[in-house]
Amino acid sequence: MKQIFLIFALIISYLQILAQEYLAPIQNSEDLWGYIDETGQNVIPFKYFFAENFSEGMAYVFETGNNYSCLKAFYINAKGEKVIDLKNIQEAEKFDMWGSFLFDKGKFNFNQGLAPIIDKKNKWGFIDKTGKLVIPCQYDEVGYFSEDLCYAVMYGKMTGYITKDGAWKIELEDEKFENTACFYRGEPFKNGLAKLSSVDKTGICDTYESIIIDKTGKIIVQNAKNIGSFSKITKD
Repeated sequence: MKQIFLIFALIISYLQILAQEYLAPIQNSEDLWGYIDETGQNVIPFKYFFAENFSEGMAYVFETGNNYSCLKAFYINAKGEKVIDLKNIQEAEKFDMWGSFLFDKGKFNFNQGLAPIIDKKNKWGFIDKTGKLVIPCQYDEVGYFSEDLCYAVMYGKMTGYITKDGAWKIELEDEKFENTACFYRGEPFKNGLAKLSSVDKTGICDTYESIIIDKTGKIIVQNAKNIGSFSKITKD
């Protein structure tokens, strides 16, 4: 009888895991966020000021408070357990996770094991899944890691793509931007190619163009006013 009960308990546990394969954040009538599974069941309680989508098994959330200064940011797993408490990260008092979050949803998601983090000087770095700061906060803008590379920029110094140890793999310099505030803003690599478009700190640049590079930094397409995304052609 005990064996039958144990088997039944294991089956129930397995079914619960399957049901949580896909979770979605949801906001209730009291403006609190939680998570539902594919059946619509509330599996993580409504208790967050805001909740992000899950990425690589973790979700970035804000705990409720009486005002913005009381909000606490951390990562949870699919059980709703706190797995990375940002206040425990080295020099955490310098981080400003709330300010950037307002304007860039999904910015702090994990990709290829790393997630961006920003300090109060508006410099970006990266943490790993243990919460360790593995790339110092030194960049003015970053994207997310794809194909082991991530777009990054230091205003007036360097634009390009970095590796997971923070080293510059692709460095982009363009003489026509030398005396302007313009720089290239890059998209993640996909199938070995990445698109970059010229912008300035306000998101607009008088000298506008798009280019496509490969993972060696070689320019495949240049001097284009705009370029769409590559799409796979599937034959009928």
